[in-house]
Amino acid sequence: MHKAKDIWDAAYAEEYFGLKDLPAWTTLSEAEYQRKKSEYKTILPTMAISTIKHDEFGRVKREKYRIVALGNLDPHDWSKPDCYAPVMSILELRLMVSIAIKFKCILNSGDFKQAFVQVLLPENEKYVLKPPIRCPLTEKNSYWLLHRTLYGLKRSTRHWYEKAIKILSAMGLN
Repeated sequence: MHKAKDIWDAAYAEEYFGLKDLPAWTTLSEAEYQRKKSEYKTILPTMAISTIKHDEFGRVKREKYRIVALGNLDPHDWSKPDCYAPVMSILELRLMVSIAIKFKCILNSGDFKQAFVQVLLPENEKYVLKPPIRCPLTEKNSYWLLHRTLYGLKRSTRHWYEKAIKILSAMGLN
């Protein structure tokens, strides 16, 4: 029983410290928040979502947490174009794979750890978050002043898309 708790505690610590070390946020005490309260529209709650990742054979690969903002409560008045980020359909993916196979290209896939959190928030997007309930690593009555996008925010996908496009363009891709 204790082994499972240790595994999940380690998974939560990996997510938490991965975000904190970027740094994704600055921790504010209750007093600091009260002094700056007028600068922020509202406090967004967060939650920690746990999942089990499996390998291609269905075996447990790792246990994982993702700390997310409850973006459905985002106080900003974003339009659809403000949040839109294009995605690839399965048909487009099949076409690209077929072309790659025809030209004997080697196919690789990859994963970005904490992908959305790699993007700094623009100055006009300020968020204060309440850490997940019973977060063992954050002091009680504290808040997070967010510096980077986070899963769950309405514009995180848009910000990630814009950063990816800049990087790919700088590499000569279009």
